[in-house]
Amino acid sequence: MTTTVSDAQANCQLIVPEEDEEGVEEVTCIKCNGSQVNKKGLPCRKCGGTGVLSSKELAAIASTVREEVREFCYKSFQNMFKEFLEKKRADQAEVIHENFICDGCEMTPIKGIRYMCSVRSNYDLCEKCERNGVGAGYPLLKIRKPEFAPAKLICQYKNHMMNQALPADIALVKDEKPVEQKQQPKEVKPKNPRYQARFVKESIFDKHEVEAGAEFEKTWVFRNDGETSWPKDVQFLQTTGDDIGAKPVQLGYEVKADSMTTVTVQCKAPENEGRYTAYFRMQTGAIKFGHKVWCDILVVKPKVAAAVQMISQESAEKPMEKVEESAFADKEGGSDLMQSQITIADAIKTPKMVYYEEVAKEKDATLQEALKNLYDFGFTDFKVNKSLMIKYKNVNTVAETLCNGVLNESAVKEIYGNN
Repeated sequence: MTTTVSDAQANCQLIVPEEDEEGVEEVTCIKCNGSQVNKKGLPCRKCGGTGVLSSKELAAIASTVREEVREFCYKSFQNMFKEFLEKKRADQAEVIHENFICDGCEMTPIKGIRYMCSVRSNYDLCEKCERNGVGAGYPLLKIRKPEFAPAKLICQYKNHMMNQALPADIALVKDEKPVEQKQQPKEVKPKNPRYQARFVKESIFDKHEVEAGAEFEKTWVFRNDGETSWPKDVQFLQTTGDDIGAKPVQLGYEVKADSMTTVTVQCKAPENEGRYTAYFRMQTGAIKFGHKVWCDILVVKPKVAAAVQMISQESAEKPMEKVEESAFADKEGGSDLMQSQITIADAIKTPKMVYYEEVAKEKDATLQEALKNLYDFGFTDFKVNKSLMIKYKNVNTVAETLCNGVLNESAVKEIYGNN
């Protein structure tokens, strides 16, 4: 007779036969490994979602499996260890210690393990003699391979019975008190005093216009921010930069800590137009200290001389179109004087106009734009800007070169000469 069960009546739970509690052992489900769900996230059909299996048969199987695994592991690892030891002994027996003779059986060379006496010099034993107790009165050093042998062995042997004579082949090192070496006091080198000078203010600022060849002066105010007073021999002098005829200034007095002092330097502007920068620092002996300050000037032609030159050039090129006459009577009622009313201001060209006229002569539009940018940055020497642009072909590189003071007066003269 066949019984048909519909899908609605099917139950996926595992039917476990009812058994007595004695001898029943709970083991982890072999299907879900104790997670109680299968791979799809549904309750495990093997354990019914409990995560464990309970029955006498499973308990007996688990006990049998444990015993078999324990016995297998013990025998397997025991055999593996025996094979390892046998292979190690065989490899050790093949090791040869060249140029060493056994002092017990006179084996030469020593094969296997070499035993080196740590007290007697040049005393070695083979593995067999050491096992038989030869040379057992002294500690031996076990050397498995020649490369493991020490290069030098130093032994300090202490004799407990001071009156008993030791064998002649034993080197005795007497216990001696170490000689105390007196430590010589270290020479303390005197430290150089640390001077400090902080910049406070200055009289003229950067790009200060000065006529070519004119003498001028610049004043700085410094504060002694350190804990040490400045000596009397402190000088304020130019260290790097362009030559502007600056003369060193000798202070000649002591500047105490947390006090201010004023320094004025006499300078003379160069004869050539352009921008010049000179750097200054405080110095005593060979020690330079304090903030680095600078004098940044823009040398231009004298305005009156430039105006007269412009007027003379225009007069030579073309005659005056219009002259306004005016008569003035002198004290004696003399003749009338003819004067020309000329506006000098109209004939003067600013440095920017001169610079842009030179820029307009260049045919390369990219070079023109770069030269204009350099003028806006504050670099007004057309020849220097053009030479550096031809060399580097980059506005930022040229501006960085000029800011870092790499271009000194000698380089400017060289550029002027080449052009």
